[in-house]
Amino acid sequence: MTDVSFAIALAAVAVLYSAVGQAGGAAYVALLGLAGFAPDAIKPTAFVLNTLVSALGCIRFYRVLGVARAGECALASNLIWLRE
Repeated sequence: MTDVSFAIALAAVAVLYSAVGQAGGAAYVALLGLAGFAPDAIKPTAFVLNTLVSALGCIRFYRVLGVARAGECALASNLIWLRE
């Protein structure tokens, strides 16, 4: 997979998943695996991409509806592990 096609695939996954309120974590893992990334690099990279897309969705949700409750924000599900 070339660098350009990989970047286009990541952008497409982010747009398509965020359009339906998801972050696309499993798709990032699949794309990173197909691109030949090491398993040790896939987990944190997919986590960061998933968190970034969730945060952008949460910000958009807040701006459109004016609601900022953690239960309604996709980002909260990604950050629960930090509390434990």
